[in-house]
Amino acid sequence: YNLRSGRSPLMGNRSAKHGESIVPDQDPLLKTSFPLTRRIVHAEITRDFDIKPQVLGTGYSGAVHLAEHKVTGQRVAVKQFSKHGLKAHRLKLLKSEVEVYLRLDHPNICRLLYAYESNRDVW
Repeated sequence: YNLRSGRSPLMGNRSAKHGESIVPDQDPLLKTSFPLTRRIVHAEITRDFDIKPQVLGTGYSGAVHLAEHKVTGQRVAVKQFSKHGLKAHRLKLLKSEVEVYLRLDHPNICRLLYAYESNRDVW
């Protein structure tokens, strides 16, 4: 997911602990002990994707934008969540949601292809 429109409802008055990761270190679908996979990236999403201005839809926590992979040309829907100011319980909910969506693989449910995390944001 990527690109918020305005302030996210996940924001709170207390900040999340600095350096606390939301995106897991290991892909939950893989049963290996490798620390990182291609689906989990600890970097800015703009390293690999061009975020387009086209809004595909909006929801409770912001806008969903079109993005295109810089190498493969794969087109994806992207949503961004800011970690700045997240209350501890909201941080826990977001982390749980990312882990659940990384596990989902069903033909009738949108799949989370990649999870990107920088110091400030999660996509």
